[in-house]
Amino acid sequence: NELVLDIGTGSGILAIFAADKARKVYAVDINPRAIEFAKSNAVKNDCKNKIVFLEGNCFEPVKELKFDLITVNPPFNITPEKAKGALFSDGGSDGLEMIREVLKDANNHLNENGIIQIITLSPGSKNNPLILEEVQKQIPKCGLEYVNLYPPIEMNKFLEEIFDKKYTNFTEKFQKLYNTYFYLFITVHRNPSKPFVKEKKLDVKFKN
Repeated sequence: NELVLDIGTGSGILAIFAADKARKVYAVDINPRAIEFAKSNAVKNDCKNKIVFLEGNCFEPVKELKFDLITVNPPFNITPEKAKGALFSDGGSDGLEMIREVLKDANNHLNENGIIQIITLSPGSKNNPLILEEVQKQIPKCGLEYVNLYPPIEMNKFLEEIFDKKYTNFTEKFQKLYNTYFYLFITVHRNPSKPFVKEKKLDVKFKN
């Protein structure tokens, strides 16, 4: 029975999942083609009447509204300035450009006890994903739960699989800042009784 916002809805998968339990879901995407696919998928899943699809960037199409739950699976690929990526994947120079934009305005669009749920890649060091710092910076005194969806990977292995040698300068500088990559599912509680950070273990066993 909650009011939900899905930012960067893409295929509509998160909005459709939320519609099963929500009072109403707003799904926004900057890409008009994505909106059309999401509408089609909502029809196929018998939930088109519970989802409002809007074209636009982040909170712009819903600037007058507040939500109980905000979901976001943002573009999160690190993208050197000279290598502009596709709209759905370009996360800027550290992969967190889009999620920063969401977080900086999130408090204005969350109800008192609202929650944000994020699926994203994040650079970091050892057991410290950078995204957690960004959340705490933009939403002080929040409660933070996170799950590693995959085991953290060494940065050099990750970058070697993505970039060719012409971006060596970029990748070498990046590795000096961050040595680990994380793939996370994060739940942010806006007003817990007491701020906290908690890692939850994934209840899935990987074969390899």
